[in-house]
Amino acid sequence: MRSYPLLAPRGWGALAGGFGTLLVGFYAVNLLLLVVGTTLTVFVLAELLRFSLTTQGFGPEGFVYTRYQNSAEVTVGDVGSMGVRLEYRGRWPFFAEIFDSHPDSLEILEGSARLVTWWSPGAEKRLVYAFRALRRGALQLGPTVVVAHDPFGFAFRVCTVENPWTVEAMLEVPLVKTGPSAFEQNRPIEGAVNLPIRGMGTEFRSLRDHQPSDDIRTVAWKRSTMGRLYVREFERETPQEVVLLVDTGRRMGAGELGSTALDRAIETAALVVRYALLRMDRVGLLLYSDGPALFVRAGRGSDLAAAIRRGLTEAAPGPGTFDAAGAFSFLAAELTGPTHLLVFAAPGVWRERDSEAYRQLTKPGHRVYFFFPDLPGMYAELGDDTSRRVAALVDGPENARLGHVVRAVEGLSAPVFVYNREGPTEAVAELPVRSRAFWRIP
Repeated sequence: MRSYPLLAPRGWGALAGGFGTLLVGFYAVNLLLLVVGTTLTVFVLAELLRFSLTTQGFGPEGFVYTRYQNSAEVTVGDVGSMGVRLEYRGRWPFFAEIFDSHPDSLEILEGSARLVTWWSPGAEKRLVYAFRALRRGALQLGPTVVVAHDPFGFAFRVCTVENPWTVEAMLEVPLVKTGPSAFEQNRPIEGAVNLPIRGMGTEFRSLRDHQPSDDIRTVAWKRSTMGRLYVREFERETPQEVVLLVDTGRRMGAGELGSTALDRAIETAALVVRYALLRMDRVGLLLYSDGPALFVRAGRGSDLAAAIRRGLTEAAPGPGTFDAAGAFSFLAAELTGPTHLLVFAAPGVWRERDSEAYRQLTKPGHRVYFFFPDLPGMYAELGDDTSRRVAALVDGPENARLGHVVRAVEGLSAPVFVYNREGPTEAVAELPVRSRAFWRIP
C-alpha cells in the first residue's frame, strides 16, 4: 500500500510563517515583507512538490527485505539476536529513518533497532541488534517502518514493511530470594518423606492421626482408642507423581505487568518441574479456569519437559473464573497413582461442591497443597497516606473473600499458603519441612 506525503511540524511552521509574513506585508503595505513572505511560501511549496514527485510510488513494493540471524526461542533473561536486511529499488535517493518495531518487554543490548541514513537506489541497509527478553511469552517483532524525510524536514512519507517475527521467551528457573532454602541448599531435608502409598508390598513408615479422607483399611485398630484413631503410613518405593494445577482465570492477572499472580505462580511451577524431573519423578500440568485450557499427563523425559515449559510460557489470564470443583473432578478422572497436587489459584468463592469435589479427589490418597495469591498484595505499596487509606477501603472486600476461602480450605485439613508479589517459591521450597509430606530434594 502506497503512502502519501505528510507535513512535518517544520513544514507547517514554514508555511504559516510565509503566509503570515504575506498578510502582515499586505496590511502594512511593506514591500520587503511581501517579498520575504512570497519567497518563503514559494520555496516551501516547491520543495513539497519536489519531495512528492521524487517519492512517488514509495511503498513496500519498492523494497526487498528479509530477516536473518534471528532467534526464534530464548530464555527469559538470556540474549538473542535479530537482523533485518533491506534493499531500496526506487529511482530517487532520500533521507531515511528505519525502525524495527519491538515490544517494551525486549531490551536492546547491542546494536540498534533504528537507523538514520541517506539511502540511494540499489543500496542495502541493515539493522542488527542483540536483545534480552524481560518477560515470558510470545514477543512480536516487526513490522519494519521506513520513513522518507524531506531534506529540510518539511514533509515525510511512511512505509510499513510487513516482515513480522515471533520470539518465544521461555521461562527461566528463578532463584529463591529470601534466605537459605531446600532448593538453594540442594540437600535432603530432615523430616521430609516420600508420599506414602497405602496397600500391600510397601514399607511401613509410621503412625499418624486419622483424617476424614483416609481409607478405613489403613486404621491401626490395635493402637487406636475410642477418642482417637491412628492410621498406618507406608513409604513409597518408586518415584512419585507431581501435578501442577494453575488457575488461568482473570483474577490471576492481578498485579503489575510482568509480576502478576499468574507470573509468580508460573515461575514457582517451573522450579518445581525442574526439581521433580531431576529426581526422576513423574510431573504433569493442568491449566484451568472455567474449563481445561491445557493438560499434560504426568510423565518424564525431555519431550514432556518441553511441553510443560511451553505450556507455562504461553499461559495467560483469560476471561473466566476458576472453577475448583470442575478442576478437581477433571483430575479425579485423570490421576492414577497417589499424586502430589500443587494448586496455584485465586478462587473468588469456595462452595460446598468445591469441598465435595476435593474429598472425592483425595480419597485415593492424593495430597493437595494450596497456594492462594493475596491479590492486593500483588501491587507495590502506595506512597502517601491518603492513597493507602483509599486502597485499604478498596482491598477490604477482596481480603474478606480470601479469608473465607482460606478458612474453608483449612477446614478440609489441607495445607494452605498465601503469597504476595514476592511469589510462592519460598513456601514451596519449605513445604517438606512444614508438611512432612513432600519429596526429598536430591
